[in-house]
Amino acid sequence: FAAYHHGGATLNGKPIHVSGVNEVYRAIISFDTPRRPEARQKIMDYVQSLIKHVRTVRGLGSAVLNMAYIAAGWTDVYLALNMSPWDQMAAAVLVEEAGGVVATISGQAWDSESLDPLMVASVELERALRMLLKDVS
Repeated sequence: FAAYHHGGATLNGKPIHVSGVNEVYRAIISFDTPRRPEARQKIMDYVQSLIKHVRTVRGLGSAVLNMAYIAAGWTDVYLALNMSPWDQMAAAVLVEEAGGVVATISGQAWDSESLDPLMVASVELERALRMLLKDVS
């Protein structure tokens, strides 16, 4: 996987694009479980609130792999908590250059130190997910 600002995203030298899924019921959600118990519980609360609305849920075990899958169009959403800034920056370039959206679960402006990054395949999907997640405590 490779990407650079205004240069697109590629896999083995061939252009890649997000799936473009914009309806929650068609979305494949991926996530990771953080090490800290309270963060792990929070991500599981998010997954629990989404599972009845989405196509399926996957846990791939690697933040970088999850984000690359969005860029390639193989999954549609990645939920994370407390991701490192360097992983977030790499993800943002890859996902955005593939046509995706980088936001936050909370709706705050995203930056590389956001505690709740949300990587998605489309603006419509990002908005719909945040509406579903807004009441998760």
